[in-house]
Parts: sequence; structure tokens; C-alpha cells
Amino acid sequence: MAVLEACDVTKMFREGSETVAVLKGASLALERGEIVALEGPSGSGKTTFLTILGCMLTPTSGRVAIAGRTVDPARPDLL
Repeated sequence: MAVLEACDVTKMFREGSETVAVLKGASLALERGEIVALEGPSGSGKTTFLTILGCMLTPTSGRVAIAGRTVDPARPDLL
């Protein structure tokens, strides 16, 4: 079982009358003891993805789980 798992995470922001997708379908599964690095060009969604993984931002769609338990932004008592 992954310690941290993200499945098909998407984040959209409104910019005026437009909706901008800053993260599209990102997935990741980390096992205990693994070390990873995220890299990509500026504006590719790295910080947004890390902020979602840290439970500080709610994804527009997709799922984040910690130790097999889905993070529910509506239930901060579970964090």
C-alpha cells in the first residue's frame, strides 16, 4: 500500500471569465522510504501539485490518499 497516493488529480482556477487548468491528471504513488523529486518547466503545476498533496489545497477532481485513507477536504478533523 502506498503511503501517499494521488490519482488523476486536476486543478482548475478561474481567471476573469476563463477557467485555467493548471494541473491535469497528475498521479503519483509513494511507498515508505521512497525519495522523489518533481521537475518541470515554470508554470507546469509542480507547486500546485505539492500543495494538494500537502492537503493545503483542494483538487478540482481526482483523489489523494494518505496511508490508504482518502483525504476529504470537507473533514479537516481527519487530517
